[in-house]
Amino acid sequence: MAEEPIRIVVADDHPVFRDGLAVLLTSVPGLDVVGVAATGVEAVELALELQPDVVIMDVQMPTLNGIDATRRIADFFAAGPAPTEAFPGLTAREREILELVAAGRSNPQIAAALYLSPKTVRNNVSNIFAKLHVTDRAEAIVRAREAGLGRS
Repeated sequence: MAEEPIRIVVADDHPVFRDGLAVLLTSVPGLDVVGVAATGVEAVELALELQPDVVIMDVQMPTLNGIDATRRIADFFAAGPAPTEAFPGLTAREREILELVAAGRSNPQIAAALYLSPKTVRNNVSNIFAKLHVTDRAEAIVRAREAGLGRS
């Protein structure tokens, strides 16, 4: 029985290095590069969407440095796979926003933390409420916390 390959995301703002590393890693049996990112924000989005086994992260990148991007990824997955299973209808971005709502963050705080516009956060929060069949923030927080979100 063949083992599953190790799934990797490579994040680096230098295209020659990023693409060269991706090609090199892909040539190794048992490794599968599932995504590449040029910024810290892209790295976080890819990691949340693709849920790789490994993220190779450059420390200095535009829009969000590699250290902060790694913290966001680690914070999101600290509770384990339960959030994805608990809310399968939510996108990765919606789960990320729900985590911050459950942690008691306001929409402006979420917008600042994720480098999004307040309107984008407001729209995502509305979509989350609809998908969770809740009518307000308090209900969403209760549902999220029951699933293990927002406790960091």
